[in-house]
Amino acid sequence: MVYLNSLFGAVVGGAAGGLVWALIAFYGNVEIGWIAWGIGVLCGFCVKLVAQDKADSLTGIIAAFGSVTGIGLGKYLTVAWLIGKMTAGVFDDAKMTEMLELRAAVQTAEQMIERLQKVNFTNGKSIETADSINDFPADVQQVARQMLKDLPPGEYEKKVNELRQEMEAIKGMMAPDPIEAIKASLHPLDALFAFFAVMSAYQIASTKE
Repeated sequence: MVYLNSLFGAVVGGAAGGLVWALIAFYGNVEIGWIAWGIGVLCGFCVKLVAQDKADSLTGIIAAFGSVTGIGLGKYLTVAWLIGKMTAGVFDDAKMTEMLELRAAVQTAEQMIERLQKVNFTNGKSIETADSINDFPADVQQVARQMLKDLPPGEYEKKVNELRQEMEAIKGMMAPDPIEAIKASLHPLDALFAFFAVMSAYQIASTKE
């Protein structure tokens, strides 16, 4: 029974430590490597708390395993949440409106050029380099916005949904895979802190006193 309780303590300690590590990275926009060592210490004390005077080498191994699991969980959550944070807000209504206006401006400018009308950019921008409708000349902006305003009922929402689906597909292709991102983020110090975490977890959880 003591080993089952020790496993529970290791899971709780690892999960709690990994979650705290990921939350700090998410809200602080920085990954603090030595917190991994703290996960090992936390696992060790959680296992020791439930094992008490029955602590032995096996409870130490269980704590060490919990620390490794907690570090892996924390690393994965950190990378996954930061990826999500970087891509958040891409599909909100304001962004969709901005992108639709840009497309309308591009279409308007191209039609004017086809009709041999001048499109006078005065800010060094061009159709290819414009980032928003505001980069276009005032007459293009006016026509583009009016074109969107004159869309039949429901057509604007349809275009927004189509654009959102298009951007979702692009995001799926461009968003980094969390596992590959974890591999890319690994540093020699990560291995050192993980080693300290495992050793600390084992030492704390295997000691009876």
